[in-house]
Amino acid sequence: MENYNRTVWELFERMQGEIAREIRLMLREEPYDQRLFNEAERARRVEALIKCASDLTQTAEQRHEAWCQMHVDEGWIYGPEFKPAEKQHPNLMPWDGLPANVRSKANIFAICAKYASEVDACIRSGLSMRELDDFGLVADEFKDDGDFENGES
Repeated sequence: MENYNRTVWELFERMQGEIAREIRLMLREEPYDQRLFNEAERARRVEALIKCASDLTQTAEQRHEAWCQMHVDEGWIYGPEFKPAEKQHPNLMPWDGLPANVRSKANIFAICAKYASEVDACIRSGLSMRELDDFGLVADEFKDDGDFENGES
């Protein structure tokens, strides 16, 4: 996707991250330390969402393979724990080897990508962030953006 509204994708990345965190808590898993998600990590996740949305006709397994390849191309390796500073990720394995809860989180990631793409298309067709806010779709932290105030986002 060449032309996109970065704010939309950042919102959906955060939403997906919060959903994944709640799933971890629900399953009594230790949530990731939020300090791991610095701006570089969030930017990587936004790019992964955009890549996922670029071909939503793929199967979950194909999306996972593309996600793995994106990470391998960036120097990531399998590791038993998520360690972005060391570029280690426990999900860098074949789809069939992932636990069911991880496959569910991957599917939620794809759902977020789908709707981010749809909201982005609405904005590109003329719907403003202010109009989206009328539906309660814009987090307060994004309202400080000068583009939002100008109605440009």
